[in-house]
Amino acid sequence: MASSINYKSKLKRSIGNRNNSFLKKAPGNDYPTSTVLIISDNSFTILSIKHLLESKNIFVLTANNAGAAVHLLENIKTDLLLIDYNVSESNCLEVLKSIVALTTSSRVVIYSGNTNKVDENKLMEAGATCLLNMNDNENLLKTLLTFL
Repeated sequence: MASSINYKSKLKRSIGNRNNSFLKKAPGNDYPTSTVLIISDNSFTILSIKHLLESKNIFVLTANNAGAAVHLLENIKTDLLLIDYNVSESNCLEVLKSIVALTTSSRVVIYSGNTNKVDENKLMEAGATCLLNMNDNENLLKTLLTFL
């Protein structure tokens, strides 16, 4: 939950305003165009992806576990969920199932450093949009931008 502290004021303003209208870009403004929630317990990965997305004017929220993600999703509408396959608190499939039940408008992307060991079919059946390899930042960013 500590990773969400940077967004505390924006989060407070968004409570009760699930459409996040304050985040949508208006002509001539530099407000973020989309909202992405990254769910990972790896702070280096979070910072790397966050930097990539923010460089494209995308608002990024982070959660280091499923509980924090659920709390954010109950209060904020996101355009994309990015879930670390190796989130340590619980099994990625269980995290995915609990989160997909909360959000119907968000696309869900699972990423992993080793996609060879991932059962992609089970993830897709549970509601994931796609599975990406974390080792290719250029492809990761390009693919994420196509979903936003």
